[in-house]
Amino acid sequence: MNLLYLHGSTLESYWRTGKVSYLDPIRAGGLFESVHMVNLAPDADHDAERSAGSVRFTSVGLARRGPGQLAKARTLREAVERLSEPPAPDLVLADDANLLGLTARWVAARLKVRYAVCIYYDNDLHHRLTGRPALGFLRSRRLECAFERWLLRGAAGVYAGNRGYRDYALRHGADAGRTYLGSWSVDDIFYADPPAPHPDAREILLVGRLHPLKFIDDVLAALTRLPGSARLDVAGEGPDRARLEGLVASLKLGPRVRLLGVVPREELLARMQGARAIVVTQGFSSVVEALLSGRPVVAYDHECNAEVVRDGRTGLLAPFRDAAALARALGRVLDDDGLARDLGQEGRRRMLDECAPSRSIDHRRRFFELCLA
Repeated sequence: MNLLYLHGSTLESYWRTGKVSYLDPIRAGGLFESVHMVNLAPDADHDAERSAGSVRFTSVGLARRGPGQLAKARTLREAVERLSEPPAPDLVLADDANLLGLTARWVAARLKVRYAVCIYYDNDLHHRLTGRPALGFLRSRRLECAFERWLLRGAAGVYAGNRGYRDYALRHGADAGRTYLGSWSVDDIFYADPPAPHPDAREILLVGRLHPLKFIDDVLAALTRLPGSARLDVAGEGPDRARLEGLVASLKLGPRVRLLGVVPREELLARMQGARAIVVTQGFSSVVEALLSGRPVVAYDHECNAEVVRDGRTGLLAPFRDAAALARALGRVLDDDGLARDLGQEGRRRMLDECAPSRSIDHRRRFFELCLA
């Protein structure tokens, strides 16, 4: 059997990690003979393609004809036509209930095969935070909800890696009998024995895109409440860099904050080991990766973080957007080496069990069997 997998990460960033073994959960222990991974890149102006063994990677640059929505729609239509050419997949899998889900249903209808959807985000949450639908061209959350119900009800299966995302899917029309609660896994490099600490690491580390929805402003505000010896590194790049640089300057935090940009994965792991605390504001994968580092994690009680950060046991939680509470939690970890050690050890121990790749592979296989039954 063959799988067509429409995924969310760009081909370039995916390939740069070198972690093709991440596909083991997708291949589900040999259930599929071949996997064609396709990335729909809204802002890319070119296509790209690579292959590794039985896996073919394609990136479709939707802005190849220009940035306008009509030009992108035309490019997407042509991509769907190409994806519908033989050999036909046995299942089309989409990484979200938005553009990828729409494309999956479109291709599946042309080929008369089934499609399935993975839920990795809560669009209700996105609307609360931004006031806009995640699928921007719809311009209405009510219309987007109708679209989600149409998409999720027609799916042969809906996969959720945690309870929060499962509940979101059920609220928006997914069939309970075809909605599978699995587990979450991240790139296998995070499960390896931790490397030696980076000699240039700082006391606090945040890993994430420089984007308003990462709430880095809150971490900077929390830093102003901590002693001057506490310094922050931010590993990541994004469109919010210039504004954040201005905010760092206005708060007079220049010597205490570094925006490192994109950091190679091996260096990032070492910087995690050198940090005395890792702070996570947004992103479930980010919090799982932070816990696997074995370092103490301070996170917002937001999204699905509380499913893995058990306050006082595997990490510390702070109320969402409460910079003062975030500062107090960071201060506890920085002031108490014993607490930091216990939280880090228990966090890694739990994640090695609950979010193990072997669990994810088993869950994925059962899910695909459900979809194809």
